[in-house]
Amino acid sequence: MRCLRAAQVLSRSLRTLTPSHRPQNFTRSSSTQASFYKELTSREPHYIYDYMSSMPTHLLNITLADFLPISCQPLGFDKDRLPDPYGHDTGELPLEFPQGHHLVYFPPQVPSSKLLPDGTDPLQSPGEPFVRRMWAGGSLMFCPNGLGLNLNAKRYCCVEKITDVSVKGTEGKEKVFVTIERRTSRAYDPSLPPDSRAAVLETRNLVFMREKTPKAAKEDAARPDKILRRTDLTPHSSGLD
Repeated sequence: MRCLRAAQVLSRSLRTLTPSHRPQNFTRSSSTQASFYKELTSREPHYIYDYMSSMPTHLLNITLADFLPISCQPLGFDKDRLPDPYGHDTGELPLEFPQGHHLVYFPPQVPSSKLLPDGTDPLQSPGEPFVRRMWAGGSLMFCPNGLGLNLNAKRYCCVEKITDVSVKGTEGKEKVFVTIERRTSRAYDPSLPPDSRAAVLETRNLVFMREKTPKAAKEDAARPDKILRRTDLTPHSSGLD
């Protein structure tokens, strides 16, 4: 009797796991994700070259000067003096590259005629109908074993490649998440791939969504603005001290 009851329980459990009990959009969602994954990850890497001159990072320092304490500003920063990339005015060669300043270099090199209607480049876009693009997170690592970035007016390269794609949401409300890896290193020869020992390894996560209907856009516009409040990491006093 116990064996028969156990067999019946096992049979019911197996039936709940059969494909016939999966959501109706399971197969469609799986095929959609497989299609997007194959198409986007098969795109060729995008090579972006730039010369690491001191002007862009100097302008960034000036822009941030009023918002950062002096302790967070680069050593020796002077808004009235543009650093010499060859070190003639300091006697030091080469100038160090401030962490995070790579963001003002290696812009997408796409003609205006190729840009999407919202002004973004189409390099990672899955295409229609996913026309809304938002930032969904990322990570940044400065590799100690890589070839360091220096403001020495030399040629460097950022290699951008789509590494992962996933589709989430029900049919008609899908969101396409695209992961991009960016490796920045010294480019010794334009005809050769950049050195694999990247100085900066960055991951960017983007999400692409369908265009909002006029009704949904009006409802969003009518919602009150969100206020971001500072998070106090200091434990609150219990009053027992």
